[in-house]
Amino acid sequence: RYTRVETSSNEEMNWFYDLTWKSLPEKPGAINSVMHGDWLILADQNGIGNALAEQLQKRGHNCRVVMQQDELDERAWLQSTEKPMGIIDLRALTSISPTDDAACVNALASLQALIEYKGKATPKLWLVTQGVQRVENETISANSASQSLLWGLGRTISLEHPVIWGGLMDIDSGQVNQLGEFLTEE
Repeated sequence: RYTRVETSSNEEMNWFYDLTWKSLPEKPGAINSVMHGDWLILADQNGIGNALAEQLQKRGHNCRVVMQQDELDERAWLQSTEKPMGIIDLRALTSISPTDDAACVNALASLQALIEYKGKATPKLWLVTQGVQRVENETISANSASQSLLWGLGRTISLEHPVIWGGLMDIDSGQVNQLGEFLTEE
């Protein structure tokens, strides 16, 4: 777990910033690890969505995995579940070019469904990217440029709709197996 810290690289001229990351302490006894509910996983083509569903199911959650090519009415899913925990959008992980903005369009559709939801629960929207935020010596691919659009959109959603905002998660290939753990801890 890391958090971003923005610091000035030139104390006299606050024009430039260095992006640094610092480790966060482990969270003792996360609340969501005790709560159980239903998750909608909008899956990627690489199998990360299926792996995430397995991890969440081991923790007692119910998961509906929807592949990119499959049709799903998110509003109908929200109304049909007893206790929706949220929507986890992994579709950006299969961006095909640096200018592919489909992930933002898809995320906006999920956001609209959550805004219109009138149930008792407060499901959250989680957006997942891979390799967008560089930590230490990671390599960033050209396709992560399209995923970085989600970070701007996510920051806007967090300010305009904080009640339904879950968060942004940028994973590297080594964190794929820990994604379910991260989500249930938050």
